[in-house]
Amino acid sequence: MVEQSLDKPRFRRDYYTLYLYLLSVVCGFHQAVLGSVTPFLRDELHLTRTAIGWHFSLYALGLFTTGFIVTWCARRVAPRTILLTTTGLVALVVALFALPLTPALTLAMSLVLGLVGGAMQIAIQESLARHHGEHSGVAITEGCVFAAVGVFAGPLFVSMAVEAGLGWRMAMVVPLIALLPLSLMVPKTLARTPVVASAADSAGSTCERRLPLAAFLMFGMIFLGISAEWGIGFWGAQFLEERLTVPAATGVALMSVYFGGTIAGRIAVSRLLLHVEISTILLWAIVLGGVALVALWLLPWLAAAAVALAIAGACLGNFFPLILSIATRQPPEFLSRISAGATQAVGLALLLAPLLLGSIGDKTGLVNAVGLLAIVPPMMLAVFLLSKRMH
Repeated sequence: MVEQSLDKPRFRRDYYTLYLYLLSVVCGFHQAVLGSVTPFLRDELHLTRTAIGWHFSLYALGLFTTGFIVTWCARRVAPRTILLTTTGLVALVVALFALPLTPALTLAMSLVLGLVGGAMQIAIQESLARHHGEHSGVAITEGCVFAAVGVFAGPLFVSMAVEAGLGWRMAMVVPLIALLPLSLMVPKTLARTPVVASAADSAGSTCERRLPLAAFLMFGMIFLGISAEWGIGFWGAQFLEERLTVPAATGVALMSVYFGGTIAGRIAVSRLLLHVEISTILLWAIVLGGVALVALWLLPWLAAAAVALAIAGACLGNFFPLILSIATRQPPEFLSRISAGATQAVGLALLLAPLLLGSIGDKTGLVNAVGLLAIVPPMMLAVFLLSKRMH
C-alpha cells in the first residue's frame, strides 16, 4: 500500500460526491430500522428476547453473506446498476416492515435487509474510493458521517410518527419518499461507470488475481475495531448501570455521549485527513481508543465515564473508515472485493462480538466482559504494524 502524499490535488466535493453522501443517509437509515421497530414488533407479535436477538443475528448474517454476492455481480454488472438497484431495494425492504408480518416473515426480512443494505454500503464505499483515489480517506469518512445522520434520523422519525399518532409504520416509508427526488438527480458521472472486470477480462486473467495479504490484515483490523465499537454500542448502557451503580435511564443517557463522540470524531478526522497522513491518524486513534477503554473500565466516576465514552466514541467510530481507506490503496480491479470484504468483516463482528460478550458476561459479570475489550486496540496495533512492515 502506498503512503498518502501530502503534496496532492485538493479534495473536491463535486455533485457526484454529494449524491453519494445523500445515498449514505438512506443507507444509514436502514441500519437503525431493527433497533427502532423491534420494541413494537415485540409487543404486537409477543416475541421473546431470543426471537428479538435472532433478528439482529440474521441481519448481521446478511451483511456477511452479501460480500460474496456483490463480488460475483461486480464482474458482470456495472457499479451504477449495483448502486441504484440496491438503493431501491433497501427503501423497498424498509417499507415492507410496515406490513402486518408474522414472526417468521420479520426474521426473513431482517436477513434480506442485511443482504441489500450491505450491498448498498459496499457500492457506496467502492464508488467513493474509486472516484477520489488518494483522497478516499476523506470521502469515506465524510460518507460515514452522513450515514451516522441516517442512523440518528431512524429512531427520530419513528418517535415523531408515534407521538403524532400516525404509528411507527409511517416512518418506514421515509426512504422511499427520499428516493423520489434522488431518482431524478442521478449524476452523469454515475452513468459512465463501467463494469469493473471489463478491462480485466480483456487482459485474460487480471480479474483472477488474489487479494494481497495486506488487504486481509485490514479485514482483520476491521473485525477487531467493529467488535470493540459495537461491543460498547450493544452492552454499554448495561455496563454503565453496573459499573457506576446508576439507574438504567442514566446509563442509556450516557450512551448518547458515546454516539455523539462518534459523529464529532468523524467530522474532526475528515478535516485532519486534509493535512495529516492517514496512517498517523489511525495510529493515534488506536492508542487513544485503548486508553479510553481502560479508563472506562477502571474509573468508577460518572464524569470520568462521560469523558472516556466521548473519547472512545471518537476513536472507535473512526476505525472502520480509516482502515477501509488504507485498504482501498490497491489497484482498481481490487476495489469491489476490498469493499465487500470490509463489509463482511463488519457483519461477522456484529454477529459474534455481542453474543460472545453476553456469554462471558453471564459467567464472569458484564463489567469484566466489557473490560476484555481493552485488549482489542493492542491487537489492532500489532496487526497494523505488521502490515506496515510488509510494505
